[in-house]
Amino acid sequence: MAIWKHDGKITRFFALREGDYHEVTQSLSYPFLSPDDIDRFLARLPNEPTEDVVHAFGKWAKAEHRKTAGRKPRKKKA
Repeated sequence: MAIWKHDGKITRFFALREGDYHEVTQSLSYPFLSPDDIDRFLARLPNEPTEDVVHAFGKWAKAEHRKTAGRKPRKKKA
């Protein structure tokens, strides 16, 4: 079990371990994701349309996931 918490300034990730929540540096569900990554995109919201920030985050997350998952590009059909 994991919790992501944003206090209006910074994001922190917590994981349940031995009955207590402890701060962790990476998401358990998305190991390529750190609180700093979330904060970087949240900081863009006052100056950019929400839709643009969400799209940029999705594009970035997809690329990062591919890097860490070692996924090979799909072969083109003949």
